Amino acid sequence: MASLLSLPRELRDEILGLVLLSRPRAHGTSEVAFGEGAETLVNSCPSKEKAEDIFLNHTGSLKFVPAFSALLLTNWQLHEETKDALHRIPANGLEYELEIEFREERGFYFTWKSIPKLSRFVKCLRVSLRTSGVLEPPASTSVWSTAQHLELQGPPALIWLCYDILQRLVRLNTTPRLGDDRNDSIVTLNHLEIDFAMPKETHLLPPIEILAGHGFRGRHTQGRYCGDSEFKIVRPEWMYTLVHTNVTGSFEGWRRLHRGAERQRIVLECVGGVCMTVGGRLKAKVEFAQLVASMSTTSWLENWYEMAGFDRSTQHRMWTKRTYAKRQFNGLSAKRPSSLRNCLLSQD
Repeated sequence: MASLLSLPRELRDEILGLVLLSRPRAHGTSEVAFGEGAETLVNSCPSKEKAEDIFLNHTGSLKFVPAFSALLLTNWQLHEETKDALHRIPANGLEYELEIEFREERGFYFTWKSIPKLSRFVKCLRVSLRTSGVLEPPASTSVWSTAQHLELQGPPALIWLCYDILQRLVRLNTTPRLGDDRNDSIVTLNHLEIDFAMPKETHLLPPIEILAGHGFRGRHTQGRYCGDSEFKIVRPEWMYTLVHTNVTGSFEGWRRLHRGAERQRIVLECVGGVCMTVGGRLKAKVEFAQLVASMSTTSWLENWYEMAGFDRSTQHRMWTKRTYAKRQFNGLSAKRPSSLRNCLLSQD
């Protein structure tokens, strides 16, 4: 340790970074958390051969186990150097790659494809989302039923889920600086890119004409019956439409949820924007700063609880200023409240 402390700081940073990225072997762990009549099973094996898997069944609490543990040192001085190095590498954030599979309507399994040096300001997170396996035919099931029971409440929560996975990875594997509560609680994602990839079982995909002929949502998620051979797997175009419709609609799917408002606030304050592609082809881009700017007083009030003692316009103005200040503080693009005045007045 004395030899390591005698090295120049830049060289020590590189050595510590290599140690963190080496991902040493560790024994796999399993944990069961019981919810209301259901369970959540988490399997983790942080070796190079097997990436982390997570199985979510029906209801229960969401738990994520990091792919590897932070470097813990007993030497106090070297421990302080390690904490300082983790916050200075990299300077402007790096790009992460994540793969998520929605398997047989049972749960989300994710695998980290690229984990660069840890940073609390992430430049870009690229997510590849695909379905896998034949879906169950009874009409009572739907592609988002598991998510709804988990209080994720369908497609809009996919944005929050991607951010939450990244946040848990970074926060659990970095040591905050003493006395800095902001660094301990905030992980900022500048850009989220979601690619709705083609499933591996392409021979089970329903024809694309069904999208216009029968309705992608009503027929597939509600009208399936036992023995139905036409709807066995979800097309990526359907998943994209579900997510895009709700995101551009001011997170309409979260408006009456107990925990929805808090998750919406986190996304609007900590995520710069989202880009959606289908099979690698760009379909839509959404900037959350512009989404906040275009949200009228009426639509905003439907998504948030009333604050006693204030009228609608005052509540909206207070929320807009707070969101702008938070985004600016987190280093994200933000629209100044003064520039929103005419837009807000025209929509009331």
